Amino acid sequence: MDFTLPDEHEMTREVVRDFCETEIKPIAQEIEDEHRFPEEVFEELADLDLMGVPVSEEYGGAGGDYLMYALVAEELGRVSGSVGLSYVAHTSLGLMPIIKFGTEEQKEEWARPLAEGEGIGSWALTEPSSGSDASDMDTMAEKDTAEQSSASPAPPEAEQDGDEYVINGTKQFITNANVANSVLVKAVTDPGAGYDGISTFIVDPENDDGFEVSTVWDKMGLNASPTCELQFDDVRIPEDRLLGEEGEGWEQTKKTLDGGRISIAALSTGLGQGAFEAAREYATEREQFDRPISKF
Repeated sequence: MDFTLPDEHEMTREVVRDFCETEIKPIAQEIEDEHRFPEEVFEELADLDLMGVPVSEEYGGAGGDYLMYALVAEELGRVSGSVGLSYVAHTSLGLMPIIKFGTEEQKEEWARPLAEGEGIGSWALTEPSSGSDASDMDTMAEKDTAEQSSASPAPPEAEQDGDEYVINGTKQFITNANVANSVLVKAVTDPGAGYDGISTFIVDPENDDGFEVSTVWDKMGLNASPTCELQFDDVRIPEDRLLGEEGEGWEQTKKTLDGGRISIAALSTGLGQGAFEAAREYATEREQFDRPISKF
């Protein structure tokens, strides 16, 4: 089997590696110690046209393939697991589902800014009580039609032009949520339909009332990549922010996670490479000072 990379992919890897060495590696420990999401790094990744690598140029991406995307994830993970984690969560979870399942209007309004690096994406699946079965969720999205709302007069600022969904519930361990410009939220729209009763909604954290980041968790590591708990308290979502059709959320989830596994594997490869390089550097330093390294 030939593992030689195409010239374009090799060039991309060299560009990313140089960026990682000069811009990320010097601050990698600092952002971990400060638990700080490095916005400046992601702005520079956007300048390098790397925030939407597997997205076509038609929607603001780089037009690359998943091999190129995996190479970028690997190089980022080699110097900072946190930067790599937030990067792949943005791309695989926050951006690609809109590209794969969204309408043309949704791709323009919500995917393009993410692919061009004008915003960060997030994806909210897990709940506090779901355990290993992520489909066991309590977050509900109930349809509220314009007809129903007219029966109960609302103040002018709450008037709606069409049907809406009202989301209530809690999501747990959500990457990037407190820095995200959009969050893809899984919620039950038909409680009696099992897997076929789950749908996906595009939530705007800045403008959707009732959305709250209730906790940013202090973890054992990767603290420059925020992991959050989210609360939804009567969050009203216009019908045109339903991703796909009602009941398609679980099939979308499985397909999304298939792509996510590629990026996590690449990230893990980079983490392993970075750990090996750090160990080799440590061993070299021990040898230089004539200290025994037999216990290393």
